Amino acid sequence: HLGHGRVPKLLLKTAGSALCLECHPKDTLGMDKEHRHSALKVGSCTVCHDPHSTDTQHLLRDEGATACYTCHDRAGFERPVVHAALTESGCGACHAAHGSDEPNLLSAPPGELCLSCHKPSPAFDKAHGGYPVGKASCTTCHDPHSSESAKLMRGNTHEPMTGGGCDACHGEVGGEKPFATPLSGAEVCAQCHDVDD
Repeated sequence: HLGHGRVPKLLLKTAGSALCLECHPKDTLGMDKEHRHSALKVGSCTVCHDPHSTDTQHLLRDEGATACYTCHDRAGFERPVVHAALTESGCGACHAAHGSDEPNLLSAPPGELCLSCHKPSPAFDKAHGGYPVGKASCTTCHDPHSSESAKLMRGNTHEPMTGGGCDACHGEVGGEKPFATPLSGAEVCAQCHDVDD
């Protein structure tokens, strides 16, 4: 702060986040990454941090995910089945706070990130019908935050899939393209559903 001035709020030596960056270089915060937290794009460190004092680590205004709910609607994170990583470690379990080379501020590429906790095993393979899901996008079937359904299944999942019958639509587990559908468009649906001509 400057020692003299007429309006107390305007006593800062430098405006906005530029003052923060005098001591906290952009590269150490990850602000030099391709994807940056939207609050930082507009120069508002104080959205998340109190510059003077808090009872939380890193001078956060709130603890854990509560700090994120200032901007992010908490409804999508508090459905009945919550991802254990979110419950135990908050958003920081999967997301970088300031910047990342990955979209959505993920701390690693999506599949790699999921597999860092959900290690392939016989039980993992069985739960996925033997399909090589480690090479697929987990979020096609699972919501990474919370869900109304067990195992964080998305609300729009198709019955054969939730029952483990992925092969009703997709290729053979050991095939060259196991996630491909042998038929296309409505032909896939017509295998099980009546389709009006």
